[in-house]
Parts: sequence; structure tokens; C-alpha cells
Amino acid sequence: MNTFSAISVIVIFALALGCWPNVNGQPCVAYQKGPSVSCDHLVNYPVYLKANQTLLEIHESLEFKTKLLGAAVPFECRQVALQLVCAGGFLKCFIDGSGMFRGVLPPCQDLCHRVLDECSAFFIGAGAESQLPNCSAIPAAPVCNNGTATLAPYTARDCPYPLVFNSNDDNDDPLTPELTDPLDKYCLYPCPDPQFSHAEYYGGWGVAYAIGFISVFSGLFLITTWALSPLKRRYPANLILWLGICATGVSFSQVIPVFWGGSEKIVCTWDDPPRKQYQNFAYDNKGQGVGCVLQGMCLIYFALGANFWWVAICFNLFEIVVLEIDRTWIRVMHKLYHIIAWGWPGATVIILLAAGEVGLSLSNSYCFIGDPYDRAVTEGWVYGFYFAISAPTLLLGTVLVAMVVGKVAYLKIKLGAKTTINFFHILRLFLLVACYWFILTMILVYEIYGSVVANSIESAVKDQVQCSALTGTECSLERRQAYELWWFNLFSIASAGAVVFVTLGLTKETFDFWVRLFKGLFNRDMSVMWKNVTQEVTIGPTQQASSSGTNGGGSRSDYDYSTEESFESGIAMGGHEENPTGGAESSDEATDSAVYEQDENSDDDVNL
Repeated sequence: MNTFSAISVIVIFALALGCWPNVNGQPCVAYQKGPSVSCDHLVNYPVYLKANQTLLEIHESLEFKTKLLGAAVPFECRQVALQLVCAGGFLKCFIDGSGMFRGVLPPCQDLCHRVLDECSAFFIGAGAESQLPNCSAIPAAPVCNNGTATLAPYTARDCPYPLVFNSNDDNDDPLTPELTDPLDKYCLYPCPDPQFSHAEYYGGWGVAYAIGFISVFSGLFLITTWALSPLKRRYPANLILWLGICATGVSFSQVIPVFWGGSEKIVCTWDDPPRKQYQNFAYDNKGQGVGCVLQGMCLIYFALGANFWWVAICFNLFEIVVLEIDRTWIRVMHKLYHIIAWGWPGATVIILLAAGEVGLSLSNSYCFIGDPYDRAVTEGWVYGFYFAISAPTLLLGTVLVAMVVGKVAYLKIKLGAKTTINFFHILRLFLLVACYWFILTMILVYEIYGSVVANSIESAVKDQVQCSALTGTECSLERRQAYELWWFNLFSIASAGAVVFVTLGLTKETFDFWVRLFKGLFNRDMSVMWKNVTQEVTIGPTQQASSSGTNGGGSRSDYDYSTEESFESGIAMGGHEENPTGGAESSDEATDSAVYEQDENSDDDVNL
């Protein structure tokens, strides 16, 4: 970080420019360490005290002045200025060879001129030329205090707020005049980002944990249901299963910190002080950053996968409802869905890991895509490898669903009471679209927002540090990210699993299946998970729907699946299928109704 251009060191040389007291017989005392920490390394002589004066009083008078000469001041300027301030505050006793007190040694004019040589450019550039010492006010003396060759090291008090002192081992190197930017070397921006308070961080993270666990458990419930149900685990109903897996994985990424000691242990290193966590630091401190890398991989992979499966569902509905494509071709497309929806996210994660670009996100709240050295690089990876996919898929899926809903609504209006289609199915489609827009766009909007305000926030942080360096106090930050938007971003990611469950899995059919399953447990009959099923779903002109099935020796199935009115069957329509009852259907009947027969061992499908 560059030295700041407006630091004014007020009265920093006041003691050096004043009149030194006459000798009055006050004894000299040995120097003792105190609040003016920097002088501890520069004063190695007996100190003269005026009447009723103590060392602590001198320390307190110099504490503020030495603090202002911190890491924000150029190295050479800081060293000679501290020499002058300490020599003027802690007056050196002149003791002759016999041990007799002979007087007080003032700072040398040569020391003052060295201050002018090293500090003039800095003070003039800062517009604080008047603060430079007036060396003519220092009396010329044949014997004076010209300082010491010792250099004052940097300590925690030299870092202006909110920066913290970097006490890592790499700062144990000896001080040299070649140190051009001590503020950057010895002071770090803390982690987590202090633009939010700890209460705000833990409040947001706590809500994300709670929502995340609800989403994970509801997502697992949906996954288990679809895996056990013979109707739901086959194409195309199983498209919801794959979407549920991805959405649950997205939500799980937000609860990983619970098993890692909290989000602060994920987004920050375990150093003292902690830094922002990135893949480059993952192997430090016995693998401190593995949790961050795992969270980033999980979020990237499953978020991209959810985007692709979202489009797959929308495209499948579009093919069946709007285009009325032959189902053989649809089954071929289903295999392509798996290649793209699982392979593309996997390749993206591998590329990002190879490039070392997994780390703390621009939002500073979870690990995603992040470069430790250049924000522009992070933005390039985020937009090029994530949003370049998620934004188009979101728009494409929305357009396809809008066309499906349009045709379903048209048929509902046209057929009226003659169809089993109801507006509840349409409402759920709209709800799914709205929720997905909320989830996917919140990530996009927040990252764009973070990029837009990043420069202004960086400028505000510089002003904050400059103010703290100037005043020696903890100045407040004038600009920060919108906390509400930060919170909604966490909420949207954590709720992904619950959204899919509510919009696609929360149906009467789902709970009826579990009732039958538990009844089977008590009756020791688990045929509900594998029995053959024949299903007819009428959504055009009212037809008599019947259901029959065999179980083992040919007995009738104990459940009539034709009574189910699921999300998958409720919007399936428009397929030109062979009439299971025998004769060919009329063109109107083929368009406005569909009777799908599904057998567990057959090649026919339950339509979505």
C-alpha cells in the first residue's frame, strides 16, 4: 500500500524545537521502557528530569507523536524523525569521565538537517511543509546528541486502523534502508473484512447455517423419495432427481464451515493475524485451507450442474409439450444431458484448481472463485467460467418454461373442465421459475455489485487508514457493501435445496408414497419400491383411466396409480402416441390428450 498523501504530523518536533532547561541539580535517571515504544530502542543513556518530572510523563507526552511516525511514513524519514523526537523528549545527561553531571545534551543541528533531507519530499507532497522542523531554532553546541545508529523496529502500534501488524516469520528480517513500503510489509488488512462487524458476520452466517441444514435435509428427502419410487427414478421424472442432487450440493456448501470450526476458519487463514484464504495458502498450517477449497469446489460444481439440469427439465418440457417430439429422440437427448450436466462442471473445477483460482469470493463471505493477487483476474474467471454459463442457461430455461406455460394455459382455457390440467401445476411452474431467478440471479447480481463498488470501497478504506494514521485514532469506514444484499446472497445459496423440494417435491404423491412404504415395512411387503406399474394419465378430454399391475404371481397391484396427480404427470401432454386401447386416435385427441403406459421393465416412460 502506498504511503498516504495527507498525513500531517502535528507538533511532532515540538520538544526538539523548544528551549532545554537549565541544570538545576535534578539527578539523572536510567531510562525505562514505557508507552512511547519506539524510543525504547533509541534511548540508551541516562535521562535528565526536570523538577517533579517523571519518565512516565515524558513517555505519555511522546506516545502520540511516535505513533504518528508509523508504517505510513517512509522508512528513512521515520528513522531520523524518531531520533529527533526521542532525543528532544528524553534529554541526555552529560556525564564527564569522573562521573560528574555536567549538563544536558540537546539534539544536534546535524540530526535536524538529516530530518529535512529525508522528510522534506514527503511532507511537501503531503501539503504539510509547515510541519518540518526549524533547525535554526536548535542551538549549535560543540557537544550534542546526534542520535544512535540503532533502527527502531515496527510494532503493532505502527499500523493505522483497521490494519493489523503482520507478525509472521517473514518479517523477522533485519531492517534495511531498502525497505520502500513498510506499510505493505508490516501491516495487513484483517480477515474477515472489517467493513462488517463480527455480530453482523456471525448473524448472517448463522442464518445461512440454519437455512442450509433445512435445505440439505429437505433435499435428501427428495433424493431418497425419487431413488426409492419406481415411477420417479426413471426418465423423465428422474430429471428432478438430478436437479435435486445439485441443489442439495449447493446448500451443503454453505454448511461445510460448521464441520470446520465456523466460516471464519474457512474464509480466513489460521495465521496470526489471519489473512484472506485462497488456494495458494491451502497447505499452510497443516492444510488450513482445505475447507475453503472444498467449499469452493462444491459450490462451483453443483451450482453449474444445477444450471444445466434446470435447462434440461425446461427443454424436456418444451420438447414434449410444445414441439411434441417423438420420445425416442427425447431419450437420446437424455443421455446428452448427463454428459453436459456432469462433465462441464467437472471440467470447470479441474481448470480452476489447476490455475489456483479457488478461494475467497468477491463477496468475502464464502469460498468460490478468487485470486489472491488481482481482483481483475478474479472477475475474469468468475464471468468467463461461471456467469458465461449460468446467465444464458437461466434465460434459456425461462423462455422455454414460458412457452410451456403458455401452451398449458391455452389448453386449459380451450378444454376447460374436460382436462385434468389445473392452474396449481402452472402456479408451481411459475414459482419454480421465480425461485430459480432469485437463487441464480442473486449470486450474479451480488458479484456484479461487488465488482462495481470495489473501487469506491478500496478508496474508502485508504481514506480510513489515512485518517487513522493522521489522527492516531480508529476512524470509521465511510463506504461499505450493502449488508442486506450480502445477507440475501447467503440466503439464496443456502436455500437452493429447499426451493427444489418445495416447488417439485412437495406433493401429495410424495407423501402418499412414504405412507405406502411405511405400511409395507409393517406388513413386510416392500413391493412398492420395485413393483410393475401401469399408469394412464388423462389430460385432454375426459377418459376413463384405469390402472393395473402385477406383483410376483400376477396379483393385482394394491395401489391405483391412475389416481396420482403429480407434477410430472400433470403437465405431460401433447405426445402423438399409439393409443393403448387399440385404435388410432383422432388428430384432435392426439394433440389434446395423452395416455402413457409405464412398466418398470419396459422401455416406455412416465412423462414429465
